[in-house]
Amino acid sequence: MEKRQYLQFINEGYGFEFYLNLVGFVADFNGSYPTEREFKTILEENGVAYTAIRRHKLKQMYPEMFAKQHQGHEDAKQYQFDLDHQELGVQRVYYAYSQPELVDEQGATCLTTTTPTFVTRQPRYRLFDNSGQYYLFDVPQDQFEQQLNALPTEVLDFEQPHVAGILMLIEQVKQLGYTVVGYHLSHIESYPVVEPALLTALINHQQETHQPTFEPINDLLNIKTDYRSLLCYDDQLKIPVFNKESSQQFGRDDNLYFKIRDAAGQVVFDRLTLDILGTILFCVGQQLPLEQIQAAFLTDPKASFKAGEDYFMYDRLACSAEVPIETLTDIKKVALCSVDTTQTISEYWRWSPRDLMRYGKAIAPADFGQPAPAAALMLAFNQQLTSALRRILKQSALQVRKVTRQFLVLEDVVNVDLALEDSQSEEALSAAQQIYASQMKTAAETRYDLLVDGQCVLQEVPLDELLPAIMEFANE
Repeated sequence: MEKRQYLQFINEGYGFEFYLNLVGFVADFNGSYPTEREFKTILEENGVAYTAIRRHKLKQMYPEMFAKQHQGHEDAKQYQFDLDHQELGVQRVYYAYSQPELVDEQGATCLTTTTPTFVTRQPRYRLFDNSGQYYLFDVPQDQFEQQLNALPTEVLDFEQPHVAGILMLIEQVKQLGYTVVGYHLSHIESYPVVEPALLTALINHQQETHQPTFEPINDLLNIKTDYRSLLCYDDQLKIPVFNKESSQQFGRDDNLYFKIRDAAGQVVFDRLTLDILGTILFCVGQQLPLEQIQAAFLTDPKASFKAGEDYFMYDRLACSAEVPIETLTDIKKVALCSVDTTQTISEYWRWSPRDLMRYGKAIAPADFGQPAPAAALMLAFNQQLTSALRRILKQSALQVRKVTRQFLVLEDVVNVDLALEDSQSEEALSAAQQIYASQMKTAAETRYDLLVDGQCVLQEVPLDELLPAIMEFANE
């Protein structure tokens, strides 16, 4: 048997059983068990991956081996023992990073407008339990090791991004005549679009006739339903537009949404989630142009798609009553409001039929065919936003550091002690990794550190979390 065939053979699981039994033989022969580190090294040298499942089998067969390590073997730490005891798992994610820059008078602008150059590859760690709840999320290695000495007991709340700062921003825009209301949506039905090109033509027709709403299932002329195939057809072209068969496979919308109204009561921003609300309020409070705020943060450039190239999911939803927002209690009230199923709205999502997943932002029918914002306009807006942010930072002695990162790989950590030894907190990207990062389909994301008196108080947070947090720290 060739070496390649042998390695393939043992990687299929047969080889692991051999090495598993070898542990007992070594223990009988030497009078002591090998360390987990030694066992992992032997496996990897022979082409066998050391996985969490295989580690579990090893623990089941030789519990004494792990007990000996915990008792103070010369080359063993105790982090993994504690994690095993509390049934906690660890993931490690690698990102490619650009060179960090300060957002100051001589430094970077607030938003990233150019293609980044990635110079380092750094690991970030996540700590989670059996139910999938996270206790730590994407923390650097040094911070992660500190947290391992005193394991966190509180589950992370990803749904409350600095609400205190958001409420401060609501009060700020109130002085300018703006009000904020909240509401929620209840999902009625969903229909995958099976013919995007025809959908484009139908939406364009609706816009040309200046019809205020587009409800293709209820209002569109010449649409019939063939109940044998459960497809909605265009009567003239006999082409299926919507796949009604899958309408019940998609869950409800559990998000809270917010509107911003001007002094005249007109809605200037709608369908804002709590995540993005702080960013929009910050920009409104700094009196930046409303159209540019919309284009920068709320317009999906993919809405101006080429016919036939994108797939869409059509959603019909019922809307609740609106709740004026001034306090945290008001935000909590939003989810309790009942919905009126006679008042429906329509929206579209870019959709992957292969993965059965939505992605991007919700697209209103009126958004179809809208051109992407001009580059010069976005450059001017970036300068305006940066100037506003710099003024606040200068007044409060805060600093913001910006970096661009791109996801590379996510891996389960089998043994955290061994993983920390093998990992470097900072590693230069090779030429091959540079090419890989530049060709990845995942979008690069801009992240920010917030520094108070030179000390980092927030690390690698998105802009939506940074801006309301600045309000909190600036008013302490």
